Amino acid sequence: AGAKEKEYLADKITGIRPNWGKLDGGIGYAALIAQMVENVDEWPVVLANTDFLSVQASIFWQDARGVDDETLTLLANFVASNNIQLEVIAGGTSSGAAAVDIQRFQRYYDLGGTIHQVQLDGPFQKTYMSTGQTVDQIATGIANYFTDIHNVYPDIKIGISCSGVKFWWFGMAGKASILPPECGTVGYPVCLDALKEKLDAAGDELYFLRHASIAANVSPARYLVIQDYVKSNGWLWSMQYKSGGNHTDQRYYETLMDSLHDEPYIVGVDCDMPIVQSWMAVPTTFLGEDDPYTFMNCAKDVFITKDGITNSVVYEDEDFPTTNWTFTGDPWTQTNNNLEID
Repeated sequence: AGAKEKEYLADKITGIRPNWGKLDGGIGYAALIAQMVENVDEWPVVLANTDFLSVQASIFWQDARGVDDETLTLLANFVASNNIQLEVIAGGTSSGAAAVDIQRFQRYYDLGGTIHQVQLDGPFQKTYMSTGQTVDQIATGIANYFTDIHNVYPDIKIGISCSGVKFWWFGMAGKASILPPECGTVGYPVCLDALKEKLDAAGDELYFLRHASIAANVSPARYLVIQDYVKSNGWLWSMQYKSGGNHTDQRYYETLMDSLHDEPYIVGVDCDMPIVQSWMAVPTTFLGEDDPYTFMNCAKDVFITKDGITNSVVYEDEDFPTTNWTFTGDPWTQTNNNLEID
């Protein structure tokens, strides 16, 4: 569970990640952080039920890409006083990436802040697409990042994102080029098995694996395969709750809320670490959790609705049992769409 007592999703580690660069007409990090801190009355439910706030590592640059010392100090004091942890989105794949991130992180630490966790953003596919490295080479680079960061900040936890259940976990046709050829029709597990081996050898471990929210027209069997794989390795299973970036605010909200009732959740897909995100340019407005279709309105309603679904007995009937399911065939083949209920 998260770091504080919560009314909603008390057994989950809950997070929010606004699109800091797009919200409120693109006014930027400094202005949005000030809004967030100075107007807590516009997001009381979200604030009380959020365990971590996610930001890009670029805010720590001491140039035009980052924010000023005063704003970072404001952020550090605010999250500490509200028992919220900070997550930072970083790269962590190229040689020297850890040294760059350490330089950025240290500025925040010098101002009194701390970082609880880092998410490496799609390191396998991004590294392969930019360098053509093998699975072993990419896994070695990621493991080296863990070691270098933990040599300076031993308490920072590190997870990675691996999205694309329709394509990159099951080697769907036409998408294999974003992962090394060794992944074959299996996809990400080949990469993750290699990374786990490297981390085990270094005495380190992956904190969480994050995936995009439930996609339409994907068998719940596939999500259950991934969930079992993640949890069998002892990692936290994190899921992004977001909608398409080309929607209106209203459509974004409606699609996001509809996704919470999709079949995979009914048959037992249940992550440990949900994070609500805006995507691309929507929602366009940041605060006002009771105002329709704002970012905070999305976050509040996801927390409340997901809490109701997770703790409800509505779906525990003979049509959608949450236990005693089995697969037909090899779970990692792209043709596996069958879920048998005992």
